Amino acid sequence: MLRMGALVLGMEVAAVAFALLGFGWLALLIGLPLIVATLLIVVVAAWWERRRAAQQAREEQEREEAAARARALDPEGTVYLTPGLMSGFFELPSAALPARPQEPAASQIPTQATAEPAPDRVHH
Repeated sequence: MLRMGALVLGMEVAAVAFALLGFGWLALLIGLPLIVATLLIVVVAAWWERRRAAQQAREEQEREEAAARARALDPEGTVYLTPGLMSGFFELPSAALPARPQEPAASQIPTQATAEPAPDRVHH
């Protein structure tokens, strides 16, 4: 991003220099404040990007630390916790938690037989 900002500033300085040749010192009345404003925008954008990247790195580190703590508490992954607003608020011993729900096998799922239409929906 800083490269692009430097490129824009370079083109802007070149344009002001070209305008200086054509219009004289009056071109500086408009050109110099524009260069300063562009420089300020590039500096603020670079600062904001570094701040965002640092925040993202901190959040990633916190997620990794939380995952490591969870693995240390339950290395086998037997506790089934659902994430949510109140997750972690109530601490229950692992023996009190229900087992992870099992998916029924395909042979245990009942099939639905085709039924006759309801009498009130019969079309004449």
